[in-house]
Amino acid sequence: MFRHISRDSNKVADQLTKMDEDRINCLVTLEDPPLSVRDLLEKDIYNSSMDES
Repeated sequence: MFRHISRDSNKVADQLTKMDEDRINCLVTLEDPPLSVRDLLEKDIYNSSMDES
């Protein structure tokens, strides 16, 4: 099952891609989100929940 995520709710993915463009073919797992995306993550979670209503 796929669900469309609006651009406004996907800023974390965009930022993470920009951070490590040279590692695009590598699997990277993170225990905690980088500081540079924590604020964006909260906004994405909020925007995503608004998309559902």
